[in-house]
Amino acid sequence: MSDEPSVDASELKNALRALGGKKAKRALQTVFRKYAKEIRNKALPNVPESSGLLKDSIKVRLKFNRTGHIRALVTAGSKIFDKKQQKALGNKGAFYAGFQEYGFTDRGGTFHEGKHFLADALAAVAPAVIENVKSELAAEIEKRGGSDG
Repeated sequence: MSDEPSVDASELKNALRALGGKKAKRALQTVFRKYAKEIRNKALPNVPESSGLLKDSIKVRLKFNRTGHIRALVTAGSKIFDKKQQKALGNKGAFYAGFQEYGFTDRGGTFHEGKHFLADALAAVAPAVIENVKSELAAEIEKRGGSDG
């Protein structure tokens, strides 16, 4: 059983369908990008910073699957662990982001607690997202020419 809050969005779903593919996609992107950026901006002050690489690696991405469902992602770091490949890419990603977020055990066996900068930011922003996304999406649909009545 999921403990994620549920929002009845059947009216919005119908309005998005009536709006059409590209306009609906843009409406979703606008609203979801706003809240993903809010999470990122809330996390940035709490990111551990020595070189600034981890802070620079925090990005907002939106992904749509084949059925049109959207995912707003706030990502940190890189999946590239090889130092030569990192250097070839200009060291754009901090592979250690997960270690900083969740914690890690060093070679000596000592556990270092994670900083939880992304999880804390999500927890702080989530209530506002749940409360406001429905009304903001409705306004965005209206702005783009949908839901005539």
